[in-house]
Amino acid sequence: MLRIRALGCLPLLACACSGEIGTPGMPAPGGSSPNGAVVDDGPGNDGPLGPTSSTPGSSTPDSQNPTPGALPASPSSPTDKEALEQAINGETALPLSLDGKPLYSRVLRMTNAQWERSVQYLLQLDGPTGELSGLADVVRGAREFANNEAGLEIDPTLKTDFQVAAESLAKQVAQDPAALSKIYSGTDAAGFIASFGRRAYSRPLSAEETARLSEVFDTGASLSGGGSSEFARGAGLVIEAILQSPGFLYRTELSDAGSRLNGYEVAEKLSLVLRDVIPDDALLDAAESGQLDDDSGIMTVAQQMLDSPDATAVMREYHGELFAFSRYAALEKDQDSVPEFKPEMKAELEEAAHLFLDGVFENGMGLREILTSTKGYANSTLAEFYGDDVSVSGSGFREVELGPNRPGFFTQLPFLIVNSVNRIPDSIHRGVALNLQLLCADVPSPPNVPADQIVLPPYKEGQTNRERVTAGTGPGTCGAGCHSSYINPLGFGFENYDGLGKWRDEEEGKQVDASGIYPFTDGTAEFDGPADLMNKIANGTQAHDCYAKHMAGFVLQRDLTERDRELVKMLSSSSSGASGSIKEMLLAVVTDPAFTTRAVGGAQ
Repeated sequence: MLRIRALGCLPLLACACSGEIGTPGMPAPGGSSPNGAVVDDGPGNDGPLGPTSSTPGSSTPDSQNPTPGALPASPSSPTDKEALEQAINGETALPLSLDGKPLYSRVLRMTNAQWERSVQYLLQLDGPTGELSGLADVVRGAREFANNEAGLEIDPTLKTDFQVAAESLAKQVAQDPAALSKIYSGTDAAGFIASFGRRAYSRPLSAEETARLSEVFDTGASLSGGGSSEFARGAGLVIEAILQSPGFLYRTELSDAGSRLNGYEVAEKLSLVLRDVIPDDALLDAAESGQLDDDSGIMTVAQQMLDSPDATAVMREYHGELFAFSRYAALEKDQDSVPEFKPEMKAELEEAAHLFLDGVFENGMGLREILTSTKGYANSTLAEFYGDDVSVSGSGFREVELGPNRPGFFTQLPFLIVNSVNRIPDSIHRGVALNLQLLCADVPSPPNVPADQIVLPPYKEGQTNRERVTAGTGPGTCGAGCHSSYINPLGFGFENYDGLGKWRDEEEGKQVDASGIYPFTDGTAEFDGPADLMNKIANGTQAHDCYAKHMAGFVLQRDLTERDRELVKMLSSSSSGASGSIKEMLLAVVTDPAFTTRAVGGAQ
């Protein structure tokens, strides 16, 4: 049987009744969810689907093998269009919610990743320091992105980590004359403090800061050096102090409330958002010259940034968080049931997903291509799962044509396989993912849902996956509300793909039914199959509104409120326009007053 054990605290997308059948939270590896929910197809996987297989001779009727806590299948659980229309009757579209609680932080800590990259730049290292590897950012509450202001406080443990890292790195540099000379070629204290301090603080130092750091330098120079020069000892202590100082760790917006940020504030904000690193000398020079004091100057600089590999890396992080790519590392499938799925495929699926989305960004495309492009990435292993029409020879990944049955990211192997249980497609979690990640449809959370386990009924002989899911959560069951109206229809749009993402026209000798009806914000629409569904989503406004919300939240590093609705609408129009470029959306955000003006409290 298919068990969903809900152990966490994300909203449960199911109805509330005794013996509830539904699904908790968002999809995760092998059908598990990031809130701790785990999906499996029961013990003893001794066949293609284990003992739950619906192949002849392996199915056990419910009357012979009752499932504790499971709701019996409805005697009439139709999956035809008429039943779906009845289920959708009276339901309305779920509107885009902008009810966040932003802090409008004036002083915002760098993420751990930004600290690593910035230290690597400051110290001119050949690679990442590794000092903070494996350490999680402090997270308060369930935030969409790791760079959200609400999750960037410093707790005592992280404070100590920064201190220890600063001491270690400063010592390494100070004891290596060649390494120190990469940072500053001279040997005068004043020049070093001014140059290194400007880079670290992303602005010229104040007279008070210069005086304090001069004292630090003198203290270091007076210490016994074990063979190092006075300059090296003084510079080492300055480096140690700066790498753990608020001036380096925090990005500031100290302009008056409601006023435009100054050039240095814009430079640091722009560089951290689009490059994940503090500004370089050229960008600080642009700030000093006044180039960043108006939108046209910001536009010019931002366009150059967006064409750099750093921007691709930032957008890789953005899409990875948006579509929960952390699930791939924990993806598991039973090797007895699915011997062709190898552990190394987990990393290959994640990389294929990244390469596809990287290409969309780098080539000036946007959400429409994410949803409809028939191009994808595969290596020789993944190509076999796509079928005879896709072939990759040699090592590495290649861009391939996947054909009309594979429109967009959600029909590619990475999404389909991570949302499945062995060979069984997980229609429920596929539907949940589209609702939350693509449409921003916050399906109502029911009260009093048992958190121990929610069970779908066992397969019956000759029963399709859609019939089984509908029997447990469709019309006539207690799951008829959110499941029938929002979750199941979108999940059923992918019934042509089995649990390994392979295309199928038939299941259990029956024609696959991938049709459905969904209440989009543009109006309720019917679709028949994945290509039709993806085209309808791409040509509607709901997905573009949702993507715009995600984009704005990521760039502004905060929750959004109703005051941000005009910005979201503007970005959505850009996304759904003729170009629809992600780069154009980013340019629109970084030149908007929400980005260039200092906000405080409820005022913008």
